[in-house]
Amino acid sequence: MADPSVTERFYPFSSGPGEFVTEEDWAVMAQGYQDDGVYGHPGSNSLTIEPGPEPGTIQINPGDAQLGGFHYRLTAPKVIQTVANSTTEFRWDIVVLQLNTDSKVIEPVLLTNAGVWAVGEGQAPLGLWGQPPSTEVTADYWGWEIDARWFIGARIRPYLPDAIPPATPGGLIYNPSADGNEAIYIGKLDGNGNPYWAPWYPLAEERMDTVEVWSTVDKTTRSTGWVAGNPHQVVGTFTAPPSGAVFVTIYAQLECEQPSTAYFAFEVRNGGENGSLFLAADKNVSVTQQGDQFHGGSLRKRVSGLTPGNQYTVKTVYTTSNGSSTATIFQRMLLIEPEYTTVAPGEAPSGGGLIDPTDVVLTSGGSTIQLPNGNISTQALRVHIPAGDRAEAVDTMGFYVNTGTDATPSWQRVTWFNEYGEPRVIPSSVDRVGLRIKANPGQVGDLAQFTDIDNNVLSGVKADGELYGPNIGNAKVSAGPEPTNPVDGDLWVDLASTPPVLKIRANGGWSALNGEATVPDDPNAAPAFMGVQSTEVNWTSIDVPLPGGETYLACIAWNSADALTSVPAEWTLVREVVETSGRAAVYTVNAADVNTSSFSLPTQQKITAVCVGYQASIVAASDGLPDAGSDGAHEAPALDVQQVPARLVRFYWDKSAGTTDLNANDAGATTRGVQYGTGAGSCAVLATDQEITSAGVVPLATATADVEAANAGGFSIALAAA
Repeated sequence: MADPSVTERFYPFSSGPGEFVTEEDWAVMAQGYQDDGVYGHPGSNSLTIEPGPEPGTIQINPGDAQLGGFHYRLTAPKVIQTVANSTTEFRWDIVVLQLNTDSKVIEPVLLTNAGVWAVGEGQAPLGLWGQPPSTEVTADYWGWEIDARWFIGARIRPYLPDAIPPATPGGLIYNPSADGNEAIYIGKLDGNGNPYWAPWYPLAEERMDTVEVWSTVDKTTRSTGWVAGNPHQVVGTFTAPPSGAVFVTIYAQLECEQPSTAYFAFEVRNGGENGSLFLAADKNVSVTQQGDQFHGGSLRKRVSGLTPGNQYTVKTVYTTSNGSSTATIFQRMLLIEPEYTTVAPGEAPSGGGLIDPTDVVLTSGGSTIQLPNGNISTQALRVHIPAGDRAEAVDTMGFYVNTGTDATPSWQRVTWFNEYGEPRVIPSSVDRVGLRIKANPGQVGDLAQFTDIDNNVLSGVKADGELYGPNIGNAKVSAGPEPTNPVDGDLWVDLASTPPVLKIRANGGWSALNGEATVPDDPNAAPAFMGVQSTEVNWTSIDVPLPGGETYLACIAWNSADALTSVPAEWTLVREVVETSGRAAVYTVNAADVNTSSFSLPTQQKITAVCVGYQASIVAASDGLPDAGSDGAHEAPALDVQQVPARLVRFYWDKSAGTTDLNANDAGATTRGVQYGTGAGSCAVLATDQEITSAGVVPLATATADVEAANAGGFSIALAAA
């Protein structure tokens, strides 16, 4: 028995003040042993399961675990038997560690037909076992395993800039200082199995890029059922984001013989394009056209209920209402955009949750809602506003902040909505309101109008353009190596720094959000590709679409030898090629200088344009030549590039009976964009680029089209950093 007079003891030991241990001592000591699970992490093989050495067996690998305060250690592989499945469907079994306090034994046990996570008292899961029907069991296949281990809780530690704990898979570190950045990091394993600290909250996972698919191949149908067209289907596959929702946009140019209606819609399938149907096509949610004149239309729809992390496929489909009338689809486009929230997956580290309805105070006859102790940045409230009959429109919703105390509240209203549903804002100071307005490229009209609370237009409004914070909702967030092709607003967690540093893309460089100066891109690097857009029209002018980027190169081709009659003043001609009945030109401009992107011809022509965006750059060298003869091989000329590193951009173009396939033959180049025309006499344009690191002559390159063309050519342009 322990000596009660001893105030400092260390047990259990065979001698000394901890030689004897009472039941109370053991209970106190074992309090921390009650976390059931395996010692290890998802990257280890401690107590994993796998098919055994013989058919009909499961092997449990060595490892340690804790169960009900007792320790389990397996030092050599252990084999247990499977149980035959006499049904025609596969069955989920589960292997668990099971504690028997009567026999004082812990052993692995197979629970058959128990379903997923059928874990009871005194049990800890090791793995799920898929047991196929007996008729499908062979000498090489008798089931499969899924890791389902629970792990002993990993440590949570504080960190300081000069004291970062070693990374532990599954562990957490946080900044305990009052003025810390409140970031939380979780221990993960990289591709080589090495542990590292990954940002967990706020959200720092790489986001899904948008998926864009299009086709300019004409399609016709008399089917009254949905068809996708084969070949040249327009199909996009994506992984569902944490929100479980995406926005799907479709566009098509339709035409239909009378009397009939053409419909263009989309369907969503689980997995690949032949997977089970998740969302069926619907004529009520489609682009439609009646009549024999083609019409372009688009539709945008939010698709929700997706399982985060699962793969889905969106397929565009079309049909006609009358089997005797032909529907024609000239162009099809599909855009899939993820919907993101600004919080990390799972529970937020602090605060959050829905507001308790009992905390809501109704005032002024129920027309105003006040939230005692409410935190509108982390809590949510759903408000039902009755429609009613009003003599005049009134403010319908507002938020109040208590600037007093709980005992003596002083409610200050901070937002209004006017009769048009537009928000009204109270300045944070006499002359300061933080706003973010997003404009389309080339925007020249008014962006917004500012009024006082009585709708009187304000004069003397100024904007300083300061960066107050990132728009997390639309930004792409990356962790690890420096992202390629970034745009302003993107976020990057630089894991090479200790601790990791969160940076935002701004003004052509990366700026740490803790206020450090912007780190510019390497001035000696070749300008990076930043985006591409393309279009084609049958008209007297074309509006060249502008992608992301700081410097644009646009190749415009049309089906006549006529010169352009109108070119925007800020655009500079790089090269031009004139054929007998076709013409092409390349223009460049800095994105900041763009006022308009509209180019005009004297008469209506079929015009095609591809515009590529790059980091700020200048044209260091260029050349352009027409093709010799009439064939499907188009050439971009050789180019002497002396200013390196450089980005060599090449455009191939033709005017033909209808090119539908144009591919570059240069294995060292990357295809950036291609645009085909519609019908005979139209033009096709292909854009590629590659990095040039050694000065000298770069040989000519070719592209092959599926249709011969007598009017064709190519351009070679070298871009160097500005």
